[in-house]
Amino acid sequence: MLFRSSSTAAHEGFVPHTADTLFVHLDPDTLPGVAGDITGAIAQKAGEAMVRTTIPAHNNGDLAITTDNGTLLQAMTGAIIFPTINMRSSSLDGGLADRTDAYFGATYNRLAEQTKSNLFDESSVDVVRALAATYSKNTWDPSAGTAVECAWTFTLDDISRVSTANELDGACISGSRASGESFTAKSGSYREVLSNGYDKFTSVLYGGFNGIDVTEAEPFGNHRLDDNSGNVKQNYAYYSVKKAIDTASDPEAVEMDLLAVPGVTDSSLTEHMVNVCEDRGDALAVIDIANDYTPRYESNSSEASRIGTVVSAVNAFKDRGLNSSYGCAFYPWVQVRDSASETVPGKLVWLPPSVAALGTFSSTQRNAELWFAPAGFNRGGLSEGSSGLNVVNVRQRLTSVDRDRLYGANINPIAKFPSEGIVVFGQKTLQVTPSALDRINVRRLLIFLKKRISRIAAGILFEPNVQTTWDRFVGRVNPLLESVKARFGLTDFKVVLDSSTTTDDLIDQNILYAKVFLKPTKAIEFIALDFVITNSGASFED
Repeated sequence: MLFRSSSTAAHEGFVPHTADTLFVHLDPDTLPGVAGDITGAIAQKAGEAMVRTTIPAHNNGDLAITTDNGTLLQAMTGAIIFPTINMRSSSLDGGLADRTDAYFGATYNRLAEQTKSNLFDESSVDVVRALAATYSKNTWDPSAGTAVECAWTFTLDDISRVSTANELDGACISGSRASGESFTAKSGSYREVLSNGYDKFTSVLYGGFNGIDVTEAEPFGNHRLDDNSGNVKQNYAYYSVKKAIDTASDPEAVEMDLLAVPGVTDSSLTEHMVNVCEDRGDALAVIDIANDYTPRYESNSSEASRIGTVVSAVNAFKDRGLNSSYGCAFYPWVQVRDSASETVPGKLVWLPPSVAALGTFSSTQRNAELWFAPAGFNRGGLSEGSSGLNVVNVRQRLTSVDRDRLYGANINPIAKFPSEGIVVFGQKTLQVTPSALDRINVRRLLIFLKKRISRIAAGILFEPNVQTTWDRFVGRVNPLLESVKARFGLTDFKVVLDSSTTTDDLIDQNILYAKVFLKPTKAIEFIALDFVITNSGASFED
């Protein structure tokens, strides 16, 4: 802890700007701005006697050092100065044979008054250590027990010329880019600083690993995704999750047909997932929604207060106005027995509903066909572990009214029945407009066929745009569709590729245009039964 002191109000520095020398030893419990006794001494002038001092509360809030009889010896202002990472200031530091060998940015060597040491400065570890969770990241407030969190920033944009014989020698001068004095500012290009050899630097890993807050049990939880700043690049959690979703945006780079980020309920991120899948046109986003269950690592509230309601979940979801066949949502959270746990075998853990949904998608594709509905007692059952998860409970027991309310909002319920166990009891997409594509099984069928037929089409690229090529395309697509029809994916289909679709004008534009007509098989979701009681003498032949 350093104290900034001054002999006069107008003349401040790190030591008194007189011949005086100040030695102060503070009790650890004594804070700046708080009156209290200290043990210390002041040599007012060289050779004069040392005296005991006290720190009383001063009228203007500053501190004053007096003798026991109250004589003012030294006015003093106090401040806590947090340590910062040492940084290389000049390419000339260290006497490097080649100035371009200099690594700007952070330096961890111990610094002496006249020479620079190669010994590691162990205090650097403390500087980047995470603050306690109770500390504020705004201003220091003694009454609240909070403290400032120091940020370490560096940019090669601030490398400027040093006033030496060699004009290419560089120095890190904070703000030189903004003032127009840096290499890049004067040249108007980033290439200037790189061409001078300053193309490397040393950085700090906050929290011990790439910027993640190590004090958080779940560093990407929903409580970290929204900092209300309006600038997502200042929120490491939001920015990281969004960039992770972006990595799957290119279908040529990532092969997939399902996309999920379990537990993330932030509306903008889940909508981004749906948009990515829709832009790709060959994947389905499985999202989790708000007002379901808030896990303990995201809130200190009681468990009862962290459980949402069907009404609040439905109302909040409707307000979002989502309308896409490339997304789906489920409700509520499920409890799973973790048989793979090394610490507590058979430990019970709560998981987001998207995890259970992905399990039914996988088991349906493995045991039946991906275009079968991943729901119901045959393929949506979760209790027996057929989906790959040993689900033992649901966060909320849904009534028939709850299930109807959820399904009416395009949210698929996960229900618990006394005899049948826990079952995924719906398969709607997020599409509001009624059509065949408002069901998951149809959307997954279309995704499958689009991928397969697109691969067939890629096989005839750059081939002659003539009838023979057309016949080859149709001859490969028809057997595929016939196979899907035989396995109850389609009730009928038709492929049209002739002069009526690929006209002479399109041929001149090097385009082949085919139409594929499909009648997808619909799943049974509602059963109507009519029971008629007849007289004993009635004939069923009538």
